[in-house]
Amino acid sequence: EFLHETGAVNIETCTRPLGEQSIPSMIKLGFIALALIALILPLTILQARYTTYDYPRIHPIPDMDFQSKFKSQTESRFLFADRRIMRPLIPGTVARGELVEDMELATGITGATIEDATSYEIIEGTEPDWLNHFPVEVTPELMARGQQQYNIYCVACHGASGDGLGLVHQRALGLKNMEKKPSSLDSGKTIETIWTNPPKYTDEKILTQPLGKLYNTITNGQAKMPGYRAQISTEDRWAVVLYVKALQRSQLGATDSGTPSQSQHSTDH
Repeated sequence: EFLHETGAVNIETCTRPLGEQSIPSMIKLGFIALALIALILPLTILQARYTTYDYPRIHPIPDMDFQSKFKSQTESRFLFADRRIMRPLIPGTVARGELVEDMELATGITGATIEDATSYEIIEGTEPDWLNHFPVEVTPELMARGQQQYNIYCVACHGASGDGLGLVHQRALGLKNMEKKPSSLDSGKTIETIWTNPPKYTDEKILTQPLGKLYNTITNGQAKMPGYRAQISTEDRWAVVLYVKALQRSQLGATDSGTPSQSQHSTDH
């Protein structure tokens, strides 16, 4: 009617089929193919991320992964006359963080020198002038740190209370008279395990030791006890000394007769 009103000369009626219109199958297949192609890259990356290979992976951005370098214990005929790649330290070299500035703190010896700080043991027959005071500030935090380090490194042999009855000591006593199993070469004999009993902290020999000597024992070891300079830092070793003196005080009480004078400063804190 609208077309007639506008003066159309000839009108042809066109009908469309009823029902849902659908995308042609060729177009559908094209979309599916494109989707599958788009999945190839992320699936490949996912597989490379979670799969183990026997050969190096492809590095689109190599950065410094494959830089030219020499490995340890190798040689070169061009760089140095002795052909060694690993070079010795330049005389006087000090590793970062290992400069010894406080000799008494590092050694536990009054008036210590750099030689004392770099040595690993005290010469037999000599007795240095051991420190009789703490070169660090005695605080509750230092005590707590000493207890933590003691429970990690010392309690196994010396026991939680310093009585020398730690689990390692108890195990050694159990093995001391262990019978040897019969064999074709030797049978029925008894062997004895060589074991040095850890001393009690309340022994007179330990009670009367200066603080510096206790520190030196922790640092360099004594008899069967190894040194712990590599495992425990300087400040933490002094913290362990503080905790050892606290254990002595807890066992003997706070009287002057029961606690040596050199431990009074530490235990009062």
